[in-house]
Amino acid sequence: MFTYVSLYAINQTQVQRYLTMKDYRTAVKSLWCSLPLLSLLSISTCFSGLAMFSKYYNCDPIKSGRISRADQLMPFYVLDTMGNIPGLTGLFVAGIFSSALSSVSPALNSLAAVTMEDYVKPLMKQDITDKKLVFFMKILVLIYGAICLLLAFLAQYFDSVLQTSLTIFGIIGGPVLAVFTLGVLLPHVNQKGSLIGLVIGLIFSFTLGLGGPKPPIKNLPTFTDGCSVLINKTIPNVEQGVKLFEG
Repeated sequence: MFTYVSLYAINQTQVQRYLTMKDYRTAVKSLWCSLPLLSLLSISTCFSGLAMFSKYYNCDPIKSGRISRADQLMPFYVLDTMGNIPGLTGLFVAGIFSSALSSVSPALNSLAAVTMEDYVKPLMKQDITDKKLVFFMKILVLIYGAICLLLAFLAQYFDSVLQTSLTIFGIIGGPVLAVFTLGVLLPHVNQKGSLIGLVIGLIFSFTLGLGGPKPPIKNLPTFTDGCSVLINKTIPNVEQGVKLFEG
């Protein structure tokens, strides 16, 4: 619940979407309209997990060596169950890429906008034209995109890309959500106090999230008893070099 609150309430990408609305009421309506779609997405995700467990509980593809990581389970399931349908695997890959790009592109734009407004503009002594502003924004997007590409090469060292991303989002999103909640409930808190609280919260969250050993995640039991065993063995030709003796 806190993840969705942080995502829809304080996330820079989501806030920029709200600002494109003509008024506050329209932004609230758009948020309520996204609720059924989000619920459908969550139900579909849970259903796909149950479907994969139902198929592979007696022949775990990770334990049997057919795949090496949990992130490969969903593509493996699609290829295993629906790979014989022409074009379906291509649509699946296209859907993954389109959903990833639709999430990355606004994030890059948000990073560039925040960097420009909060860090670049205050350093400039004279007003910048819109043309130069757009040019600098494109340069920042290019830089952040290159950083994302470099970080993608580190994904092979993670046990699970999804779990790692959720961990990082929770470590940073929790203290930031606390600062926004503090500003709503206690508006008399000044900037210095909220900044100190944010830094302390980040220190604690990073210590808990990355500093100590993580407790083991208890998954449902899976087995390999139902896996088909394939044995490849070459039988030599016994007719060659055989001598027949007659008595």
